[in-house]
Amino acid sequence: MEESPNMKFGLPLVEILAIQSMDEKLYAPFEVNLLVKVAAGQGVAVSDILAGSNILEGQLEDMATRISMRQRLSVYQNILDTCDDLSIFLQAGSQATICSFGVYGYLLLSSNTFLDAIYMAFKYLKLTGPLLGKSFDIEKDHAYFEATDSLLLGPLLQPVVDFWFAFTYKTSLEISKGTFKLEQICLAFPEPDHKSSYKELFKCPVSFNADKNRMYFLRHNLELKLPRANPLSFQICTELCTDMMQDMESISGLAKKVRDLIVLTPNYHPMFKDIASQLYMTPRTLRRKLVEQGTSYQQILNDVRKHLAIKFLRETSLSMDQIAERVGFSDARNFRQAFKKWTDSTPSSHRTRHVVH
Repeated sequence: MEESPNMKFGLPLVEILAIQSMDEKLYAPFEVNLLVKVAAGQGVAVSDILAGSNILEGQLEDMATRISMRQRLSVYQNILDTCDDLSIFLQAGSQATICSFGVYGYLLLSSNTFLDAIYMAFKYLKLTGPLLGKSFDIEKDHAYFEATDSLLLGPLLQPVVDFWFAFTYKTSLEISKGTFKLEQICLAFPEPDHKSSYKELFKCPVSFNADKNRMYFLRHNLELKLPRANPLSFQICTELCTDMMQDMESISGLAKKVRDLIVLTPNYHPMFKDIASQLYMTPRTLRRKLVEQGTSYQQILNDVRKHLAIKFLRETSLSMDQIAERVGFSDARNFRQAFKKWTDSTPSSHRTRHVVH
């Protein structure tokens, strides 16, 4: 019997994620932010897009914001009810970038091959709060991604599938620097008015009224070497994603919950008041409770950034600008000042002392 490419991972070909509660507020609003921007660009009022979602417009640009699956679906429904051009979901998904997911995104970027990236994407998929059942499989010379309706989305299924397929295609192009190619798209929906948008985006044949929602591509794509592969960065991001998964599945103290919100935020710079809001507390109450645990918000934030910075300095060859970006600083100068304050050493001298040549 021919060995499947997935056998080296010791896992079956299909790995479908168990969806969490729709009311767990664990996920950044990057998806909603994209949907709002595209819908607003088509003339839909932001107040109409967010109506009934309990999401404020100002929260969408705040990296500390966390929203539930139910809130996200409320936005999908509002757009479905108010927008005439339903290609909007394809447009929004195609504007996403892999780094919208912070450490999770960097993990995929630093994978060795496209198959490795797929495996890690599914292994840690729970971190993204998926609205669909998602799977991957191989059939002879082809492989495919499949979307299933695990939440019984009804009329929202097509918009959510459109977003995920567009996002998956665009991020596949991003991590492979344009070498990934689709073979065919099959959708279990009637042919919509915006049918031409699918072929324009995916650049492959698209069929409707199919039995399954699938994105097919030739199997050789799995062997693509990713141009930004970095074994050490991959190892660090894997460890962080593992920790995040374990933390999500365990009951932990308040300080741990604050740390989780920080780590799940791209670039790690949420505002204290927004962290307090996500924990349904006033800033004063959160500050007092953290003091009772012997810590503070700034200490937790600094610990996360310092931990990441030290790992990247010691275990990778990333530049100071790259490390600064990954740990939440606008430029290397601010990063160097903060690192000196944390460790009484500059990043460069720390790397020199601790890297074995």
